[in-house]
Amino acid sequence: MTETTANTSSHSSIVTRASSKPRVCPQREDEHEKATESMADIANVLTELRALRADFGCKLDTTNSHLGDMNNSISALEQSMVEVRNTVESNKTRVTEAEERISTLEDDLEVAKADLASAIKRISTLESKTDELETRGRRKNLRLFGLRERAENNQPLLEYVEQLLPRWLGCHDKTFTLERAHRTLSKPKPGQNRGVIIRFLKFQDREFVINTAKKLNIQHEGNKLLFVPEAEEKKSEVAGRMEVL
Repeated sequence: MTETTANTSSHSSIVTRASSKPRVCPQREDEHEKATESMADIANVLTELRALRADFGCKLDTTNSHLGDMNNSISALEQSMVEVRNTVESNKTRVTEAEERISTLEDDLEVAKADLASAIKRISTLESKTDELETRGRRKNLRLFGLRERAENNQPLLEYVEQLLPRWLGCHDKTFTLERAHRTLSKPKPGQNRGVIIRFLKFQDREFVINTAKKLNIQHEGNKLLFVPEAEEKKSEVAGRMEVL
């Protein structure tokens, strides 16, 4: 009896302890679950934030690299602009120098033109004086056309003409003094006789010969002789007469 009572008492004690354990409230369990879910969400958000930060860091590095390249390009462009500016300034300087040289050359050209005009005027004056002196020098000259080449044989041409002039003119008592007598320098064509240039000592003798010869038909060895004042004779006229004679 006593043993049975003891066992009963022990069983009751165990039941009592078991029933005395604290029971979990359903509301707390729900809050716990929500808290757990919130922690998981927070962890997920943190993970995404870390991923975004890493991605943003990569993109920021790329952007910084691009900005560095842009800075380098801008620096190169600025350097090119400086070089272009220097080139433009150099060209401006060269253009200015060229304009100054051109202006100087134009001034020199005007001076040269004035000098040339003065020289041309002086040359014209000298030519006129030369022509005048030459004309005066030829006032005592005449040209004789029609005298056969080498008609004088071995006799000097001056002596030959001096001897024949009185006979040609029909005044045997008159003598003429010549300073020189020579053929023209041009080479004669076949069958052509060169003219003879005769210079008289006195102008009056030349005038006498010309005036007298105009009245006569002077022939020598079958050729007609023609006396022409050299100062009035033109080359074209001389050539024409030589062709005829």
